[in-house]
Amino acid sequence: MDKLNKDQEAELNEWINTGEIDKFLVDKEPTERMDAKFYQMLEENRPLEKKQWSFTWLYKIALPMLLLVLTFYVGQQFGSSELEKIDQKDFATQLLSTENVGDKISLVSNTKIEENSDQKVIEALMFSLSNDESVNVRLACINTLYDYAYLPKVRTGLIQAISNQQSPVVLANLAEAINASGKKLSKEEFMELINKDLPPPIKKSIDDSLIKI
Repeated sequence: MDKLNKDQEAELNEWINTGEIDKFLVDKEPTERMDAKFYQMLEENRPLEKKQWSFTWLYKIALPMLLLVLTFYVGQQFGSSELEKIDQKDFATQLLSTENVGDKISLVSNTKIEENSDQKVIEALMFSLSNDESVNVRLACINTLYDYAYLPKVRTGLIQAISNQQSPVVLANLAEAINASGKKLSKEEFMELINKDLPPPIKKSIDDSLIKI
C-alpha cells in the first residue's frame, strides 16, 4: 500500500477530528435485524445441504457399490454358463488326455450329467471307471455317476464296469451306486459279475463289503 502524502494525512486527520470518518466504517456488532436475517438464511439452507450430501453419498459410494455387485452377479452367471458349455463339449477329450490324477479328479467332480447329456460324457466317465490306473479317479467317476444312476444308460454302464474292478473299495461303491438306481442287485448277482480271476482274499473282502450295503 502506498504511503500517504502530507495533504492526504491532513485530510484524514480532519475526518477523524470531525467524525466524518464514521460514515465509512461498518458497525462492529450486528444489529438484531441482521442477526435474525442471518439465522433465517442458515435454516433455509440446511435442507439443501442435507439433500446435496445425500446425493453426493449416493453418487460416490452407494451407486458404485451397486454397480459392482450387479457386474459381479452378471459376470458369474455368464461365466458359469459359458464354462459349463465348454466343459460339456470338451469333457471327453480333456478327461482322456489328462495325465495328472488331481486334474482328472477335479474335472470329473465338476461335471454335470443331464438326461439329454451328450452320450460322450457318460462314455468317458465309464471308460475311466473301467480303465484308469488310479483308484481315486475311479471313485470320483462313481461319485459323479451316483446321482444319475436312475438313468438306464448310467445304470447299465455301472453294472458293466463291475467285471473291470479289482479294488474292494471301488466294488463296494459301485454296488451302492447301482442300488441307488432303485433296482438293486442281490449280493449273489453282484458276485457273479465280478472278475473271476480275483484272488480269494479280495473276493472275501468284497463279499464282506456287500453285506454292509
